[in-house]
Amino acid sequence: MSEPLIDPSLLKNLTEVEKDEALAAAAAAKRAEERAEQRMLERAMERKRLEREKERALELEHQRTRMNEVSGLARMNHAISSSSGVNGIEHRSGSLDDNDGGSNGNSSNKVVFISKKRRAEMKEKGNPDGNDDGNGNASHKKIKSHSGASVSASLSASRNASARSSRNDRMSDSRGASNRSSSSSSSSSSNRISNNRSNSRQQKQHQLTTSELNAIKKTYLGESALQDEETLQRKHKEERQRAKQKKKTMFKFEWDASEDTSMDADGISMPTMMSTIRNKSRNNGSGRDERRGGRHGDSRSRTGNRDRDRDERGSSVMTKPIAKMTKRDWRIFRENYDITVRGGKAPPPLRNFRESSTSEVPAIHPVIINAIENVLRYREPSPIQRQAIPIGLQRRDLIGVAETGSGKTAAFGIPLIQLIFSLPQKALDTVAENGPLALVMAPTRELAIQIDAEFQRILSRQKNIKTACIVGGQPIQKQAMELRGGVHVIVGTPGRLNDCLEEAYLVLNQCSYIVLDEADRMIDLRFAPQIESILHVMGGSLKSENEKEAYDQELKGLREISKHVPTHRLTAMFSATMPAEVQRSARKYLRHPAVVSIIGGPGGGGKNKQIDQRVLFLSSPGMKEKKS
Repeated sequence: MSEPLIDPSLLKNLTEVEKDEALAAAAAAKRAEERAEQRMLERAMERKRLEREKERALELEHQRTRMNEVSGLARMNHAISSSSGVNGIEHRSGSLDDNDGGSNGNSSNKVVFISKKRRAEMKEKGNPDGNDDGNGNASHKKIKSHSGASVSASLSASRNASARSSRNDRMSDSRGASNRSSSSSSSSSSNRISNNRSNSRQQKQHQLTTSELNAIKKTYLGESALQDEETLQRKHKEERQRAKQKKKTMFKFEWDASEDTSMDADGISMPTMMSTIRNKSRNNGSGRDERRGGRHGDSRSRTGNRDRDRDERGSSVMTKPIAKMTKRDWRIFRENYDITVRGGKAPPPLRNFRESSTSEVPAIHPVIINAIENVLRYREPSPIQRQAIPIGLQRRDLIGVAETGSGKTAAFGIPLIQLIFSLPQKALDTVAENGPLALVMAPTRELAIQIDAEFQRILSRQKNIKTACIVGGQPIQKQAMELRGGVHVIVGTPGRLNDCLEEAYLVLNQCSYIVLDEADRMIDLRFAPQIESILHVMGGSLKSENEKEAYDQELKGLREISKHVPTHRLTAMFSATMPAEVQRSARKYLRHPAVVSIIGGPGGGGKNKQIDQRVLFLSSPGMKEKKS
């Protein structure tokens, strides 16, 4: 008999409907726990398999390295033995020559001691030179009176032998015998050749290939070193390509007739050069007054003219109908707001919240428009919102680079809530079992709470969509009860979200929209492992790496979004800077993203126009105290 889901004593005072609801909730919770346990088991088995494959690969790599070391040592020993063999033969040949010379010297200048008694006997026999013909052993023996000369002769012979050996070693004396000098020169040349060969072998051995260098870097520096090098190479290549493209399109003076923006929507001519000249001629008096004022008047007038021209140009592209907007108009519009777009395809920016930039971009939901105008009280979109919202409405992966406080929360919050409003009611009702529909990760608890408060303001004009803030520093049991009741959007920090996943309080089976806010800060705080584990268990698959297939998947998801939850994941990443770690994560989890940068902020590499910078140059430290 199976165990009851809830203690019967707890159901006594409940009505039948309440009992059914409690039993259904308990059954759903049990099924969720079983699925979580199954997923944890599968993840553990997958991790074990990956660890085994990694250990096997490391073992093969170590074996390959050891074999390379052994073969290198064998080659080195062979080279050393061959060179030492040649040298040994040469030395042996030199020693043979020296021995031959020494034997000849000994045969001609051999010194033998003759005793006094023997000398007397030799005198009596009439042989004063010391020749003993009878025995035949002492022929050519010298007497004592000649012993000094014989000793000096032997010493000179030994000196000659040592000189010959030194000549053979140093190859510097050419006064020796011809055969000995030739043998020494040949031996020295062969010695040089053998040494050169051994050195060349050793140099070839010490010259590592590219794969060996990469293996050494991977062993001692890790895979990040290789990826950093690849990232730098790719970055340099992209910069060179951008420089070439910029050089090609830098001076383009031939415009098409369709690019003429001198006429506004009603066919009225915009201010032209001639009208500007006429206006200047009418204001000659004021111009003379400014000239009397000096250079400051000239600079003010030039600045005013530039601002006036820019306002006129901006008003033309803001009031012209969407159908008549050309590519050049949209380029002027982006330049007016310092918007730079690169990477994947991107639709034109928004001119206001109520207007859709193209027919391919869905219009913002009326409930969201009501909240924007009456709760948030936004009069017009910020630069990052103008470009990021249309990209998000097309369900395209996005990287947004802009300074803090530029309106990034609404830039990703409005498309996210628009997606939830577009889903069928069936998907909204199953969040208690299958988990939330969207997830936003922030690096700190304070930022997550701020984002959740902004989402609640956007959703204040409706009551069906719920949000939850899952951060550390709060009881996890309370957060688990909130998740069990069902929420549509979760805002949290990577650490606490990972804890909820491991404890089976949270599932992400149907989560197909994820936002990483302040991604560079999360990388700095070492949240990369938690982010990867969360992305690994998310529902929805990554888009295709083929650009055309990825765009087809986006269009299909938009067409079928009213029927079911999209099968492919949308990932948006917002950051103030783009370090190498963030770029690696983007390449891993984003597919052909559109990169939107606001040039006026630190993310775009320019000056933040919202900050007035003043620099004072002081000639002495005392002036600093006076100024302060």
